[in-house]
Amino acid sequence: MKRFFVLFVMLGVTALLFETQAFARGPGGGMAGVRGFGGGGGQHMERMMEELDLTEDQQQKLEANREAQIVNGKKLFKGFAEKQKELADELEKESTNRSAINALAGDLKDIQGQMIDHRIDSVLAVKEILTPEQFQKFSKGVKSMRDERRNMKKKDHKKKNKKKWKNKDKDGEDDADDNAVTGDEENN
Repeated sequence: MKRFFVLFVMLGVTALLFETQAFARGPGGGMAGVRGFGGGGGQHMERMMEELDLTEDQQQKLEANREAQIVNGKKLFKGFAEKQKELADELEKESTNRSAINALAGDLKDIQGQMIDHRIDSVLAVKEILTPEQFQKFSKGVKSMRDERRNMKKKDHKKKNKKKWKNKDKDGEDDADDNAVTGDEENN
């Protein structure tokens, strides 16, 4: 039971880490740079950057901002990962030290707050570099990319689930249960 609890807590902390990291990095996998804003996006981001019609000065400022955001983001992520491991180690111990666990949880919360501040600072920096019209186009483009990525993930998830159920059929499990879940009933 204790192992289940530790596993459950670690899964929750890990999920929170990835959600916070995604939030800290921002849409498109990153933020504030001309080439992909730190990652993701690819051709869509390049096309959007062309549509923004950036000046040379804006391009340089965005690139400098992107590099600074990457350095700061890596430091935050590393600190979060270290504290997360310390918490996991503390939870694995036979003897529970509630005050140590609470201190580590507090440290993780502080780092999450810093990640959120980092994300906000990044958005505000981009907003200062771009004109209001450019920022509006940029925001719409980022939203579009985020929506496309979510749709792709949903499709991939459905494919994986369908494949999972088909693999169970090969293992000799009942097809009726699979059909109920996947909606792949055959009319016999």
